[in-house]
Parts: sequence; structure tokens; C-alpha cells
Amino acid sequence: MLSNGIPAIKEMTVQKYDLKNDAFEDGWKVIRDKNELENFRKILNRAKHEKNVRYEMARHEDYKVTVTFTDNTQDVFMVWKNSGKYIHMIRQDSFKVSHERDKMNLLKILDS
Repeated sequence: MLSNGIPAIKEMTVQKYDLKNDAFEDGWKVIRDKNELENFRKILNRAKHEKNVRYEMARHEDYKVTVTFTDNTQDVFMVWKNSGKYIHMIRQDSFKVSHERDKMNLLKILDS
């Protein structure tokens, strides 16, 4: 199994982008379920990881995911759910989720 060094996650907040209003929705979802957090971590660790890259996307991201790790540090991932054959997740680096089962599970976590 590939590993991108993503550590254990304590919680995540997910905000959806509202294209109609051109802004993130006011509300957000907090995820603390250990199974969902571990599944999200495993998906990131299996994803194709690219360091030191910059992307300019043609459209706005679909989600903003703030991840709080067990050491209380945080990362913010911008997520494009329809980025070609990938679900594309960008923080300072890039994660491309291409496996169909991982894509399905990731969207289930983000949309639930």
C-alpha cells in the first residue's frame, strides 16, 4: 500500500461551494466518526501525490475540507470532484484520487 504520510485525523469540517451564489455555503459539516476519518486518511495515503506543483483550475472547487490531526495541527484541502478522471485535492501539494472505489467512498464522506 502506498503512503503519503497523512497522520491520524481527529476531525474534519466540510464546506460545499455554492455556484449559484458564488460562495461557500454558510453552514458546514463536522465529521468525528472514527471510521469515516480513517477511511479519508487511507484514501489520501493511496492517492497519487505530487509535491511542489501549482495548478490553476478552470472552475471553483466543490468543497473546502479542514482537517484537524490528533496533534491539533490543521490542513485545508480544496477539492474538485470532477477533475477529469480524478478527484483532485490541493493544499500546498496535490493529491489525485483515481481508484473508482476510493472516489465513491470519498464523495460519500463529503456529501453525507
